[in-house]
Amino acid sequence: MVDISNCMLSSGEEENHIEIQESNNDEHHSLAITNYTGEARHDLSASINRFVETLNHFNLRNLGYPANQELKYDGLGALLNYHINNAGDPFKGSSFCLNSSEFEVCVLDWFAKLWQIQKGHYWGYVTTGGTEGNLHGILIGLDRGWSSVSTRDGGLVGTGWDSGSDQATAVALGLQKATKTEDDGGPGLMEVRQGEEEERDRERVEEERKGERTRRRRVEVGWDLTAPATVECRGSGYAKELRRGEREEEEWKSGTTMKGGVDDLDLVIQTLEECGFTSDRFYIHCDGALFGVMLPFLMKAPKITFQKSIGSVTISGHKFLGCPIPCGVVITRLKYINNALSKDVEIIGSRDATITGSRCGHAPIFLWYCLKSKGLKGLKKDVEKCIMNASYLHGRLRGAGIGAMLNEFSNIVVFERPQLNDDFIRRWSLACEGKIAHVVVMQHVTTKMLDSFVSEFLQRRFQAQCIADHVGSSNCSCSMHDGFLH
Repeated sequence: MVDISNCMLSSGEEENHIEIQESNNDEHHSLAITNYTGEARHDLSASINRFVETLNHFNLRNLGYPANQELKYDGLGALLNYHINNAGDPFKGSSFCLNSSEFEVCVLDWFAKLWQIQKGHYWGYVTTGGTEGNLHGILIGLDRGWSSVSTRDGGLVGTGWDSGSDQATAVALGLQKATKTEDDGGPGLMEVRQGEEEERDRERVEEERKGERTRRRRVEVGWDLTAPATVECRGSGYAKELRRGEREEEEWKSGTTMKGGVDDLDLVIQTLEECGFTSDRFYIHCDGALFGVMLPFLMKAPKITFQKSIGSVTISGHKFLGCPIPCGVVITRLKYINNALSKDVEIIGSRDATITGSRCGHAPIFLWYCLKSKGLKGLKKDVEKCIMNASYLHGRLRGAGIGAMLNEFSNIVVFERPQLNDDFIRRWSLACEGKIAHVVVMQHVTTKMLDSFVSEFLQRRFQAQCIADHVGSSNCSCSMHDGFLH
């Protein structure tokens, strides 16, 4: 025991003195931070090496999440010896000279060109991930006067029915107010629904109910081909909102988290315009987390472009591009970044319109390195590989009698959730929701890995589950639907 109770303590501190205990346990196999010697340790590499072995083990069956593990960043190791901080506006830099703003602007320029907005007409930054980009997009929409869902102002906020957790996060942070809307003249709520609906629900959605304060319009919004998507306007209805002069904020999903459905952006805009909204009265934020990088390289895929009436786009840098640090990119129109959002921060010698302030300076360099080394041809090749292998998995599952669905332009294969087998789910890192699970076929996923997965799935499968409510009857293999016979 090393007792430091005799150190100089002020009056009244004697009873609160600190004792440092030396443990006799084998600390080489523990990650707990309990021992303090004040000296540098040279045996920590053993713990790191064991952890690397663990990562390699799990990576052999890493199927359920959109994280590209085919990484080649050995040449950037020297950067880990520096703290790099991109606080402030990337276009203005800061007085903290250890920043990578120059790399960041190059990355932003690349995405601006991809999404067709000229330099000098856009603003953006490298975020901590797609969620921050979504929050920033919503923040801009609210700042410009688009109301959140509220019984007081009757504004409209739209979101995909199968949207991920970002909307809940926005509500938790107070950027949007969650309000249940009923057909009672309350606030309007626009919903983009994707997936299979019961036949009676389709008929209900198509009805125009005269004498009531609800107008529902059936539109083809999703690329989830199992059923038409619907846009609902509840409460006071679009026509009444138009007369009241309210505005609409819409989040467009270029790829839903669980099913990989892609909204038709053109039809979303067309629907808003047909309902009386001019482009100056709605704001569309495009959540392109995974597919925002993939879609531009797919023939006939929905096009993300600022040539359309959109306000902002975000993607996740750690998904398709494979940045080892969670990060993202958000691009918006420069005219939306006003004095209310952007403030001078004297202490860093810059302006700041970001959410987080201090930002990882390593992430832009990793993104730059990936885009520079891959090039457009390399990225296109990666996209085609993922789409081809997703189709392969879909075919293997269907051929084995397992209910499965693969949306167009998607690398996300949805299928029956493995029953009573959490060990299998964790072994393959599957993402599950209700009765369904999915595999996200990324660059590191091989056909050999997929064959092994299907084989093991069949060995542990009891019977076919009915997943028609999630993927449509034609994609279900239960005894009631048996979609493979049709």
